[in-house]
Amino acid sequence: MNPTYSLDPAHHVIHLQYHGATTFESWAATLEAALADPDCCDSFDVLVDRRGVDQVPTTETLHQAVDFFDRHSTRLRRVASVVESGAVYGMCRMLEVFSERTRVEFRVFRTYDEAKAWLANAPVHRVA
Repeated sequence: MNPTYSLDPAHHVIHLQYHGATTFESWAATLEAALADPDCCDSFDVLVDRRGVDQVPTTETLHQAVDFFDRHSTRLRRVASVVESGAVYGMCRMLEVFSERTRVEFRVFRTYDEAKAWLANAPVHRVA
């Protein structure tokens, strides 16, 4: 099932909501649609809500996500992902490490409020 997105232009945030198991291609297509949305900002953060979804991403999917981050690093600043499953959390921690080679900062959280606070308070980190 495809994730859906909503925009918060005032805070430069794209909210990505999962509605069940999905593929990398549908995740990427949803973010591409958000980027093409006329209300989308020049630079933005992404808040991914994966609560209730226990589909564990593969290592290949993590590498695809890093490549996506890299391709969109002129507009993408930070990505916060909210998960409940321990296995998904562990794989997303791996994505934190893998994404260090890009200009995009990725973090995984257990609660929505923690993720929102990180996006609201964290300074934008850009690797030269």
